[in-house]
Parts: sequence; C-alpha cells; structure tokens
Amino acid sequence: MKFALQLAFYGGCLISLFALAEARSTAVSGPRAKRPTMMARCIVNCAQCHDIIGFAFDHIRCSRDCIQRKDGVMPDCANPSTIRNYLNFNAMQVLAPSGKSIASQRDRLTSFNV
Repeated sequence: MKFALQLAFYGGCLISLFALAEARSTAVSGPRAKRPTMMARCIVNCAQCHDIIGFAFDHIRCSRDCIQRKDGVMPDCANPSTIRNYLNFNAMQVLAPSGKSIASQRDRLTSFNV
C-alpha cells in the first residue's frame, strides 16, 4: 500500500513537471507558426511576378508548373532563367489596355535579357 502511494505521488509530480515545462515553453515562444506549403509558395511567387511584370506574365501556367515540378526550383522574378518560359510578348499587343504604352512595357521586359 505504501509503495502504491509513493508511486502515485511521484508519478503525479513527474506528470505535473512535464505539463509545467510544456506550458512554459509555449508561453515563451508562443504558438508555432505553420510553414507555408510548397503549393502556397508557388502560387504566391507566381502572383508576385505577375504583379511586377504585368499581363505579359502567365501566372496561372507558372503556378501549375511549379506545383507539378518536384525539384524545388521556385519562380523568382529577379532570376530571369526561372520565369522566361512564362513571358508572353504577344499578349502585350492583344491585352494591352488603352492608354498604356505597349512599347514601354516591352522595353521593361526585354531588359531582363532572356
């Protein structure tokens, strides 16, 4: 009987100690932030390139290809070799809204030297 009481007491102390340590670690560091998934990073990167470059960048195809690709290479607007397949200079003539200079956008895109 005495052994069972000691076991229960020390077991309870041990559990309380672990619970206290866990509560303290989450209070100090806060809840852990979830890392964005590969799919989310692909979509965000392609959308950012579309925002920067404009309608000549095919962000839908970029997102789809990035998600299907398993090599981990992300599209990067600052690295022309990762986005050159998604630039469409012909779309600039068809989709250019009135009032925007097509030539200025074409010059901006060709400055990538892709």
